Amino acid sequence: AGFTPADYGLVIAINGVLIVVLQLPITRFIQHRDPKRLLVVSSLLAGYGFGLTAFAGSVAVFALTICVWTLAEIVNAPTQTGLVVRLSPTHGRGRYQGMYTMSWSVAALVAPLMAGVVIDRYGAAWLWGLCAAVGTVAGLGYGLLMRKLPDEEPAAEPVVVEPAQPEPQLRSTAEKPEVSAG
Repeated sequence: AGFTPADYGLVIAINGVLIVVLQLPITRFIQHRDPKRLLVVSSLLAGYGFGLTAFAGSVAVFALTICVWTLAEIVNAPTQTGLVVRLSPTHGRGRYQGMYTMSWSVAALVAPLMAGVVIDRYGAAWLWGLCAAVGTVAGLGYGLLMRKLPDEEPAAEPVVVEPAQPEPQLRSTAEKPEVSAG
């Protein structure tokens, strides 16, 4: 877009700063909210945040787009991670979390490649428009798929396990008892 590397660095740094400043307060704010709605909202924010890039012509508008999709990240990350834990069987939580994390790694590999193809063939405006469309479809998908999600059950009471009592030491038959004189 004709901006300097310093402009780009300044704008993209907003993402990191917002995450550091807002992640904990927003996570506390959303922790008891409906994950169904949070995922729909975060999908729409991400899609439209990236989609707004098509209209960005200044550093300030690029900064605004980053604020929007960063908010989506902040809402999405703890919500999806918690949902993966909630939907996975206790014995398979590690596998489920591993697959969830791997899906993000695959997306980080594939997205830039696909974005390059879209930009080369159709132009940047198409890429950003498709981001808005994908965010909308993802939001609708979450809304439809999560209609059947059961309400969250209250946490189970913690199980307290008493420490095992040490067994008394038995003397071997080879040992002779001490005899006191007296």
